[in-house]
Amino acid sequence: MALHVFVAMPYGRKQDIDFDAVYADYLKPALGGAGFEVFRADEEERAGDIKTDMFQELLLADLVVVDLTLDNPNVWYELGVRHALRARGVLLVQSERAYQPFDIYTDRKLRYHLKDGRPDPDQLEADKAALASMARATMESWHGRPISPVYQLLKDLREPAWRDLLLGGDNEFRAAYESWRQRVEVARKRNLPGDVLTLAEETPTWTLRLEARLAAGRALMKLQQYKLALEQVDAALALDPDNAGGQRDKAILLGRLGQHDAATTWADTLVRTAPAIRMTGA
Repeated sequence: MALHVFVAMPYGRKQDIDFDAVYADYLKPALGGAGFEVFRADEEERAGDIKTDMFQELLLADLVVVDLTLDNPNVWYELGVRHALRARGVLLVQSERAYQPFDIYTDRKLRYHLKDGRPDPDQLEADKAALASMARATMESWHGRPISPVYQLLKDLREPAWRDLLLGGDNEFRAAYESWRQRVEVARKRNLPGDVLTLAEETPTWTLRLEARLAAGRALMKLQQYKLALEQVDAALALDPDNAGGQRDKAILLGRLGQHDAATTWADTLVRTAPAIRMTGA
């Protein structure tokens, strides 16, 4: 499944820079060529509230690429929302600017080159390669130190459960998730564990993969496919080792498989760490 990237940047021509050309010639082809699915808010063709789509993107996009070449209030706002909602998954880019804002002075930013207000043809291929490489590296280091200064400084802050914040109405993420969830339920009711395993790899965005693994594990548990269910739960815990729902399911499955000592150990861990662990998917 392709990783989903949301791009926050100015639109049109601002201060002699053609940002639509920056997106079309630099950002989108660089990220798309690296295997990412790239989206900018003005590309949405459905009727609806652009703010709703924007907030869902900032919550659920696997990666948010932010262009800070200019001090655009909308772009700064979107960066702040992402930093508040998610601990990771932000990449900052910019062209040359006279000064660096204090709040992000030490943050790593990838520079791209302009000529006459558009991406510099002589530097474009190198700039695209650098962006693709940095985007891949950002995703590969997902479980490292938080990127968001909010989560860096507020050590006990936890990301909100995405499902609790999923907005209602005509929304692409809600529609895609509900369609996927229904397909898992149909496969379970038809006693098709192979279909459940396939669907676990087909979540609407990579961000929802934790929910996918937990849902698949529970569907397989109901089908009494305990070994396969445990594989899915272990995959979920590899993504979020502190997930209470996953730890609880693993304890149950170990017991069903006759591994009672291991089940007791997991249950003890769950009770001991309950105040600090996340209940996503519980």
